[in-house]
Amino acid sequence: MRRTAAGPSPVLYGVKSAAWMIAPFFVLPFPFIPLGVRWGILTGNGLLLTALGVGLAIWGCYTVWLLLKNPDDLASTENHPSWKHMYLMMMTMQVGFALSYLF
Repeated sequence: MRRTAAGPSPVLYGVKSAAWMIAPFFVLPFPFIPLGVRWGILTGNGLLLTALGVGLAIWGCYTVWLLLKNPDDLASTENHPSWKHMYLMMMTMQVGFALSYLF
């Protein structure tokens, strides 16, 4: 079987396995935002960046819950509820970073 660069494929691994493989990436990156503030790597508004990281991690947990609640719906419906949250999280992160460096 051929692997793709796009990540875990439901075709190769099945929908449930692929959902479990991607789930940590909706939560684990966001605690690094407050750590980046603490370590001096991120120099924007520390309070805003910390709130952004914590908020996105919590939101990511909710998105993972939606994703894993019924992963078979990912393959059978065209709009799974978790997709909306994934895109909103991405936009929130971009706007949050921009605001933290403006204020």
